[in-house]
Amino acid sequence: MLEGVFPAIDASGAFSNEQVGHTVGAFMSFLGAGIGLIVTSRRLATDPRWRSVAAYALTTGIALVILFFAFGGLAESPGAPLHPWMGLFQWVMVAVWFSCTIVLALRLLRVSRDSDGNEARIARSDTTTKR
Repeated sequence: MLEGVFPAIDASGAFSNEQVGHTVGAFMSFLGAGIGLIVTSRRLATDPRWRSVAAYALTTGIALVILFFAFGGLAESPGAPLHPWMGLFQWVMVAVWFSCTIVLALRLLRVSRDSDGNEARIARSDTTTKR
């Protein structure tokens, strides 16, 4: 939200490093997502239903943190070597982040459907044993 409320462009439409709100939003978004995936991956590793995606979540989290700091050093400043491709660099970070989020969401959907099916079977077996 902060990145949208405080865009990284000034009144003339040119990129500006002076937009503090945008920078704070970027730190919260990308570092929050990266660190969140790292922490979540540890919990996923302990659950057999999620174990297969734990390493992917951990790798994605580490990649986001590294990409974020690489972006700051290699692309953000006007004289930085990757500055002309700054937007592409940001899209790569978003693609890495959202790909993992989609994979985790699809797994959650599958796990919840499996859980609903098991609960329905248990409920049916309870009603048949009570007769």
